[in-house]
Amino acid sequence: MSEPLGSPLIDPSAPPPGGEEGSPFPAPLPANAPWIQKHFGTDMQVGSWCFLISAVEYFVLAVLMIFVEETVTNWSSLIGSIMFVIGSVYFLYVSYPEVMMEMFKVTPEDVEKMSWTEKYFTGNHFLKATWFFLLACTPYIYDAVYIIIIEPTSAVGYAYLFGVLVSISGIFVWVYSCMPKNMLANGMQGSSFLYEKVLSKCCCCCMYTWKRHAGTDFLAGAWFFTILAAGFFLLGLAYVFYAPTYYLSWIFFTDGIGFLAGSYLFVLTSYPENMLTTYVYDRMLKHLCCIKDVAGDIPAPHAAGSQA
Repeated sequence: MSEPLGSPLIDPSAPPPGGEEGSPFPAPLPANAPWIQKHFGTDMQVGSWCFLISAVEYFVLAVLMIFVEETVTNWSSLIGSIMFVIGSVYFLYVSYPEVMMEMFKVTPEDVEKMSWTEKYFTGNHFLKATWFFLLACTPYIYDAVYIIIIEPTSAVGYAYLFGVLVSISGIFVWVYSCMPKNMLANGMQGSSFLYEKVLSKCCCCCMYTWKRHAGTDFLAGAWFFTILAAGFFLLGLAYVFYAPTYYLSWIFFTDGIGFLAGSYLFVLTSYPENMLTTYVYDRMLKHLCCIKDVAGDIPAPHAAGSQA
């Protein structure tokens, strides 16, 4: 690219991660740090917990719907929900700063030594998480095909299939960005295939905006999943509106809130300057739980990082 996409996630000239001067990672929390700070201290951790809680709730919803009516659609939801739970566990694990720190120690030489499976499927926890999120969408292909076979003259099945394929394609951009080689691209800013090959050529207006918010494949994928989560939330809202007394409607709705909140926090922390922000902990959780600061708190500059 002719100009950088923005601040790199990790400055290659900076000292090794782990709290040293110049490192984007904070020093490890002290042993006496509150439990809630250890597990909900960064916005990425909070967002990942929202993912996991919502994924478990979605699994419960899928099980309940099978008991209500055993249909192909409900079985697809159950299989997809299991994939979402597994992916959310990986997202939660990698959201801990010390785990992410280890992931960013990977060098191009390390990538060259990886097996084919590691390069494209298991090379890091982000990659595993996004693959499981993509796999969570695949049962709905069978769902759509089933509808087409049952009602071939109806547009519902074809629209359903189109929507599923678009969703899979968008999430694959996220998967692609998390492959070890692509995470190291552009000076460790991440790959920018979608922006360079598509957005910069097809979207002639607002180029700064596209570059700022979709300049890397990781950001583009995170935004795409956030849009999907917003659609899921609106669907839950519609269920509540049309069937306010039905308990499954409210489960669907609250599940949508969790996915949308988690997605927003995750896309916020996908911007390099916001990678370790602590807005939720500093401005809400710490005060709700009456927690006093202890030595070794995550440094203030991260808590006051730039907004996306």
